[in-house]
Formats: sequence, structure tokens, C-alpha cells
Amino acid sequence: MAAASASPQTLPGPPPSPGPGPPPGPAGDDSGAEGGAAADGGAGGEAETEEFVCPAHCTELAWRQNEQRRQGLYCDITLAFGGGARQAPPLEVRAHRSVLAAATDYFEPLLSGGFAESRSGRVELRKWSSEGGPDPETVEAVVGFMYTGIICVSPGNVHEVLEMADRFLLTRLKDFCGEFLKKKLNLSNCVAIHSLAHMYSLSQLALKAADMIRRNFFRVIQDEEFYTLPFHLIRDWLSDLEITVDSEEVLFETILKWVQRSPDERESRQPRSYLKRWVHPG
Repeated sequence: MAAASASPQTLPGPPPSPGPGPPPGPAGDDSGAEGGAAADGGAGGEAETEEFVCPAHCTELAWRQNEQRRQGLYCDITLAFGGGARQAPPLEVRAHRSVLAAATDYFEPLLSGGFAESRSGRVELRKWSSEGGPDPETVEAVVGFMYTGIICVSPGNVHEVLEMADRFLLTRLKDFCGEFLKKKLNLSNCVAIHSLAHMYSLSQLALKAADMIRRNFFRVIQDEEFYTLPFHLIRDWLSDLEITVDSEEVLFETILKWVQRSPDERESRQPRSYLKRWVHPG
């Protein structure tokens, strides 16, 4: 009776039909088995994939594209850097519009939309702070930065780098220039740096420079740089309530000295009315 109650023996079924994957390799070749395990996901049921990231590839790609630009290979856009005088020949730099459009929001709409620059393949870049336009080495450095993300900034080129970064909407480079100028701030350049900070909306740099000027105002007004400022800035400094001087005579002499630096240009109603306040107060 016990033997009769035993379950019948289960016979092996036919081998499973091959799936759509590659055929098994020859005997002794484990590649097919490993491939099947990877495709099936093994016991976990998930695909066994592994992502390969090569940071050097992006660096090398950017470097090669920049070298191609320097050699004039595959370029399809011309950047013409010039000063205010249209008779002076501009500095022309060849580049790739796809790289420039990807590097900054300044070029992306300019080169991809319905603007004349997109059709002509030429971008005229005029009206710079220097009459002849930016220095060629600075232009090369900033255009190269748009390709590689690398640039060398020095006290000699930081103004033009900052100007180009601001114009081309290179925010990170602009912020770097602000931090660079913070480190270089001293009594001999705090007036100039304060003016730059206001010009390019670098608020933290402006605050730090202004604080240095206030704390050392009597020494600052001994520097010729102070007397190159426009009248509205001179007026603002002399009216600053946080600045303390030994006497109002110092303030009077300061504005008088500022006028005497360029009397033909500066003897206007505004400075004269301001001077009268010190001669006839009230």
C-alpha cells in the first residue's frame, strides 16, 4: 500500500527553445553563458550594466576643439572686436558657432535665431572701455575660456577679462574676477576697484572697497586716482555720513582740487553750487 501511494516520477521535459539572443558559444567557451547571465540579470532580475565615465574625454575634446579654432579648422563664425572708431580695422577671431552657443546665453540666441549675425556668420563687437577695443591677448584668453573653461587672470588683464565676462554673460568668470580683485584690494587701488565693482554690479566687492575707503579716507584723497572720479562719485563720498575728517576745510580743498585737475571740463554749475555750500554754508 505504501508503494502504491508514492508519487509518479516526473520526467524531464524538452529543452527550452532558444530565445532571440545570440547562439551559445562552442564547448569550453563561457562567453555565451556570461552574456546570458548578464542579459537575464542573474538572480536579481535586473540588468547588470556598468557605466563608464571618462572625465579626460571631455577635457581632451575641449582642448582639441580649441586647437582646431586656433588653426582655423571647421570654423563657421567670425568675431570682430573693434573700438569706437569704425575706420580702425577690427581684431577678427574665427570660432565655431556651436561651441559659442553652448558656452554662453549671449551667443545662443544671437547665432541660432533670425538675427543678421546668424545669417552673415559675422558678429561685430564694438563699444569697449578702451578706445581701440580689448587687447588681442585678452580676447584670445576669453575665447579660449569659452572652449576649455581655463583662463589665467592677472592684475594686468583683470579689467578687460571682467568687461568681456560681463558682456558675454560668463557669470562664473565674472564672479571669479570679483574674488580676484578682493584679494588684490589695497589703499592704492581701492578707488579704482570700487568704481569697477559699481560698473559691473559686483556688490560684495563694492562694499569691501567702500569700507576701506571710509576707514582711510584722509589717505585715499592724497592719491591721484581719487581725482579721476566723475563728479557724482566725488559728491557721494564727500557727503558720506560715515566718513570723518578733521574739518570741513578738508572737504572743501578736496572738491577744489578735483575741479583744478581739469578746469575746462569740470567747471560746471554742479561743482560750483557744491563749492558754495562750503564757502557759504546754510
